This record gives sequence, C-alpha cells and structure tokens, in this order.
Amino acid sequence: MNDKPPESSRSTSALALERLLPPPARAAWERAFVTFACDELNGLYDRIVGALAAGEPVSPALKARALPLVQALSWDREVAARRTWEIARRAPDRPEDSFAPALILNVLLPDDAEAAAWVAARPPEVLAALAALVS
Repeated sequence: MNDKPPESSRSTSALALERLLPPPARAAWERAFVTFACDELNGLYDRIVGALAAGEPVSPALKARALPLVQALSWDREVAARRTWEIARRAPDRPEDSFAPALILNVLLPDDAEAAAWVAARPPEVLAALAALVS
C-alpha cells in the first residue's frame, strides 16, 4: 500500500526533495532546516525585546530579517509544521525559546485551534514580542 498522497497534491519542492534525498537524509535535512530557522528567529527575539523595553517599535529591518525565514518554511507547510511541533513540545532551554515555534505555528497554522492554544499559553514577554513582530 502506498502511503504517499498523489503527486498532484504534494508541493513541487517536496517532490524534488523526495527525488534527491533518500528518506533518512530527507528527514535529517527537514529537522536541521527547521531547527536552523528556529535558532535564527530566537536570536531575533532578544533584539525585539530590546526595542520594546526601550519603548520603540520593531524596526522594519528586523521584521525583514524574520520574514524570509518564515517564508522559507512555507516551502512545505506540513513538514515545517510537523518539525516545529517537535521543537515546540520539547522543554525549552529558556522560556523565550518558545518564540520561534510560536511565530512559525502562528503563521503556518493560523486556523489551527491546537496551535492557537499553544501559542496563547506562551509567556507574556514572548506574546508581546510576537505581537510586535507581526504588527
């Protein structure tokens, strides 16, 4: 039995990855890519909080740094969301490390009740940074 959806329902990038990488390598690449994006976005968190603490808005340049990362994750929403959930469900090193998964889930799964509930349960500082970035 073939567990794969018909090719017409899968993204072009997902099909290309399937052809280029065997499943174990593809899974490792997916994890590494989403982890990299989360690390980069969490790195921006400190700058966002710094701007908010100074009473300043988040600069357009800072927003412009975050946008391509989230756009890149939309290459395959299902994979990016699944890998982001894996990160989100682990205990973060710091509470603010939930910023990146919250941002990604908020953008990729805007109508998902579970994602919305998870995001809403983040620390107030994370929610403030998220609101400032997406405003």
